Amino acid sequence: DKTRGYEYVLEPSPVSLPLDRPQETRVLQVSCGRAHSLVLTDREGVFSMGNNSYGQCGRKVIENEIYSESHRVHRMQDFDGQVVQVACGQDHSLFLTDKGEVYSCGWGADGQTGLGHYNITSAPTKLGGDLAGVNI
Repeated sequence: DKTRGYEYVLEPSPVSLPLDRPQETRVLQVSCGRAHSLVLTDREGVFSMGNNSYGQCGRKVIENEIYSESHRVHRMQDFDGQVVQVACGQDHSLFLTDKGEVYSCGWGADGQTGLGHYNITSAPTKLGGDLAGVNI
């Protein structure tokens, strides 16, 4: 119902990833939040797509972006190490690297990003605090 600002995809539909080597790259994991998704690949890193109104896709928030009409797929590259696992919360994202470090981005209003503040973070940021120096 577009009159209320909603648009639903009721049938599965393919999403093309901007891969450099599509024949050699495999998807290892997919995680979905309320309205965004993360795709982890074996050779080309992490891709995000969907609603980015809180920075949960790890890119700059664009004012008045219409996410139901956006098919933007974003390659995420702001990590020190290779991402080995991803997880989506409602409006935030978490990333575990091969170094045992955790990164997060998105909506932190209840502290769910683990960054020690309650703000929106649009770039993947390494967790500090009690996790600083701890390998997960």
